[in-house]
Amino acid sequence: MCENKAGGTTAVINTTDPEKKNAATVMNYAVKIRDNYLEHAFVFDRNSEHLFSLKGSRWKIQFSHREIMRLFGTVFMHNHPRGGSFSINDIYTACACSMRGMIVVTSSHVYIMMPPEGEEYFSGTIYRDISKCFKIRSCRLPLNLRLSAPDFLWETVARDMDLRYYCMTYEDRPVKASDLIH
Repeated sequence: MCENKAGGTTAVINTTDPEKKNAATVMNYAVKIRDNYLEHAFVFDRNSEHLFSLKGSRWKIQFSHREIMRLFGTVFMHNHPRGGSFSINDIYTACACSMRGMIVVTSSHVYIMMPPEGEEYFSGTIYRDISKCFKIRSCRLPLNLRLSAPDFLWETVARDMDLRYYCMTYEDRPVKASDLIH
């Protein structure tokens, strides 16, 4: 289900290829928060330069009005201490703040969601379509999987909506086949 598209945590930042540099930067910051028991966030600009950090509780990160204004046009990375990829609130925040990307870090994976190719930012229009697709796809799941969005659900929604979706694993924590069984 997930592929290691960044080369894991040993990726080298000293590269002239911007795409590899961005992936390496993401993985280096992800390693810092993957095992925290509280939610932490890093906010990046379009060049993957770190702008500021936030710290939350076990369940969420609260934003001040000033912090919300600073989120517009950024890439937002945060961890999910309890595991799992995106929540619908993550996607809502990305769309409401016209973000360039949303990244969720767990102890074993890094999930990245970006607007469709050709669109630079998430938007309210995209959110309406994503939330409708998410609801339709969720209804097709068995009842025991509806309470929290399984990772494969977001992969399916992203494919349906032409969103750019990536899932990376850490080299020091390879995915076992049993982890992919739903």
